[in-house]
Amino acid sequence: MVTDILAQLTARGITLRPNGDRLRIEAPEGELTEADLAIIAASKAELLTALSERDAVTERATIFRQQIETYWRGLDEEWQRVKHRPIPPLSLPGAALTTGACGLCGDPLPPGSTYRCARCVEAVRVAMETAR
Repeated sequence: MVTDILAQLTARGITLRPNGDRLRIEAPEGELTEADLAIIAASKAELLTALSERDAVTERATIFRQQIETYWRGLDEEWQRVKHRPIPPLSLPGAALTTGACGLCGDPLPPGSTYRCARCVEAVRVAMETAR
């Protein structure tokens, strides 16, 4: 539901950004309706959670992409020519490896996860897709 709301608003040029416990709304003049505001108000908590999660993944993906690109630039010429480059060791600055924590960021792992949290899995996917 929240992803549908965000997709519909984005398609009309309306953007929402978390700002603490508030939402910042940017919209082309005349595009934001009272109905939109009512839907946003009714879904505010869920929207804040989804947007904060998206921003956390984006931030991690940026860091991981920089690490990947730096690692790839340091490879010798033979590795530079291969189609599938190796994935470098990744971690967020200050992350410490501990039992029961994500190996990339140090956040506690949910039950059933053994190495990476969902945010880092998505961030690595985005970083690998966008790295040059």
